[in-house]
Amino acid sequence: EDDDGAESLAYVLPNGRKIIAKKMKKRLWFDEHRAHPEEQFVKHLCFLNVYQFRTALQTLHIAQNRNFVYHRNCSDRVIAQCINKQCPFYIAASQIANEKSFTIR
Repeated sequence: EDDDGAESLAYVLPNGRKIIAKKMKKRLWFDEHRAHPEEQFVKHLCFLNVYQFRTALQTLHIAQNRNFVYHRNCSDRVIAQCINKQCPFYIAASQIANEKSFTIR
């Protein structure tokens, strides 16, 4: 007799904003077989692994006739800077999370 026929909800809807996954940007990959591969260097350029990045970095410095020194040189992060104090060249690259590929930051 006290039952008015209303049923309780099985679940409660969440309040606030929903989290929407971001779409991945299309990756730009380094091609070492081009005529001048050192001209490809841009931010977020991807490499297959750290060894390909180090080789490409050496090719870039040979083509531009400058010397560089590694600040940090390990398997997951590479930071290099020109030896000349007036030269503004600085590059940092690191491994993409959960992958072996490498990208310029």
